[in-house]
Amino acid sequence: MLSAALAAGWEPEREGEKKGTGLVNQPQTDAELDALRRSVRRGQPFGSEAWVQRTATHLGLGSSLRSRGGPRLAAE
Repeated sequence: MLSAALAAGWEPEREGEKKGTGLVNQPQTDAELDALRRSVRRGQPFGSEAWVQRTATHLGLGSSLRSRGGPRLAAE
């Protein structure tokens, strides 16, 4: 039945397809793009600060939120 509909030039509307494409296709600001790239590079969740904290804690990704390297040494 679906193949007959496709052959006739009709495509079914997929669930969520229209809802998500508008947001996904919007251009990002430079700050958003930098944050997304940092998230991918560090393996940390991407989203609001509260969501990132909850998700990182739940998934054991706390180290992905901390600065790289050891603690900074105090200047003498």
